[in-house]
Amino acid sequence: MRYESQLVEVDGDSRRAVILDSKSGTKESIDYDLLHAVPPQSAPAWLKDSALADPASPFGYLAVDQYSLQSTRWPDVFALGDVANLPTSKTGAAIRKQAPMVVANMLAARRSEPLPARYDGYTSCPLVPAPPDAAGRVRLPAQADAQLPLIDTMKPRYDMWLLKRHGLPAMYWHGMLRGPPLTGPHGFAESPTPVVSRPAPSPLRESRA
Repeated sequence: MRYESQLVEVDGDSRRAVILDSKSGTKESIDYDLLHAVPPQSAPAWLKDSALADPASPFGYLAVDQYSLQSTRWPDVFALGDVANLPTSKTGAAIRKQAPMVVANMLAARRSEPLPARYDGYTSCPLVPAPPDAAGRVRLPAQADAQLPLIDTMKPRYDMWLLKRHGLPAMYWHGMLRGPPLTGPHGFAESPTPVVSRPAPSPLRESRA
């Protein structure tokens, strides 16, 4: 495991990858059998090149308070998911926790009330690199940042494979993407008009210089 590092060169013929240590500036060449390379993630250009982008983020993510997810510069702006500059992994599990609390905070901001919801940094990413063998054993665990009550997800578990294979897709497609019922104190039905109700200078038109 190499932290604060990035892949900068690949020699496919010799199966060798060059890793740059971002802190020391040194490079390391390592051999590989299988390479799964993921392009660097960044905010879209319209955000990266605007005043909304966090100057401390080399990837152009939006600067927000890590607990309220409110912009640190514009109180009428909130962000969640991949676009927010947060000290946590960008996963679907994270945005599932962020979405309802952002709605609650946006509605409170609209009413000029204290922001009631707080994001605790929750994120999770199941890793299932192989199906169970004939005996029903999973060779590697479904690793997650947050543990489940009474279940050690750091160990290989057949039930965790079943959850990833059959349970989570159903939850994604038929639950999360459909959204919550439009009822209740924090449903979107409570706010049919735009949340931003106070005039403010547009950060998209402000020069970052």
